[in-house]
Amino acid sequence: MRSTIERIQGKDANCAEAKHEYVELRCKSAFSFLEGVSHPEALAERAAALGYSALALSDRDGLYAAPRFHQAARSVGLRPITGAELTTIEPQGAYHLQALVESAEGYANLARLISLGRHRAPKGFSQIYWGA
Repeated sequence: MRSTIERIQGKDANCAEAKHEYVELRCKSAFSFLEGVSHPEALAERAAALGYSALALSDRDGLYAAPRFHQAARSVGLRPITGAELTTIEPQGAYHLQALVESAEGYANLARLISLGRHRAPKGFSQIYWGA
């Protein structure tokens, strides 16, 4: 019987057929204050070095790093996925909702949603209200 490491490395025929590509969907940059430390360019370069075909950047309550990330990802052959982690308020409490966009229309909708959340919250915060 082959070892687990040999199967993981694809030396087992059945395992080679079952390989799946990994894409990180919850990556945060330094634009998410106190949550991420790397600049968008460094994230794109590292993801490309690790062999990722795509990477999603989803900073907290904003699209601040999206333009720099998109340009950096394209320059290293990486498919950029844009998103944001939204702070939502419900009667039961506050939650974080991961939102990723698929198109220019989705980007516009997400930007509009973030703007509404900032407009309704105290300065420096964002709160999107769901429900009542």
